Amino acid sequence: PFGNSSTYRYIFVELSEDDIGKTISYHTIADSKYSGHIHNVLIGDKFEIWSSLIERSFIKSVAAFFLFFLSIFCIISCFVLKYIFKKKLSLDYMAWAVFFASIWVISEVEFRQIIFNNVSVLSGFTYWSLMILPFPMILYMDEIQKGRYKKVYIVPAIYSTILIISSTLLQVFDIVQFVNVLPF
Repeated sequence: PFGNSSTYRYIFVELSEDDIGKTISYHTIADSKYSGHIHNVLIGDKFEIWSSLIERSFIKSVAAFFLFFLSIFCIISCFVLKYIFKKKLSLDYMAWAVFFASIWVISEVEFRQIIFNNVSVLSGFTYWSLMILPFPMILYMDEIQKGRYKKVYIVPAIYSTILIISSTLLQVFDIVQFVNVLPF
């Protein structure tokens, strides 16, 4: 409901043998501000099309899912070490950073509509994961430097907080889109 751009989605049109040799035309009729944008057309059966999409982003997808599961494993391991063995690891913050980075990449893969039902909401996760990403990095840097520069790290933390809140409000009220906030 917010914004004027949406993550693209693939729509499959099944053709029969009766359609051989005929001209195919498409028309979009909708009140949605997202309608009417056709980016590319793939021709083939459903399996060939999905295979092509998966092949295009195979390495990126495998790496993203590997990092996602690795970050989950590290987060759980850090939780166990912290609460059972009373040992805190700085790795916890980096695991969260990798988690948010992997969410960002997963939300951008070509075949995301296989994984997620609502790709419009997913585009919000793309931007939020990017905006949240600085927090675990700041906490990690502060942790490995034993809090010596805590006052310095407050500045980017406040900036990131203001950016998340303001850009989300601007998106919700349809003033400025997330994509236009990326440079900040």
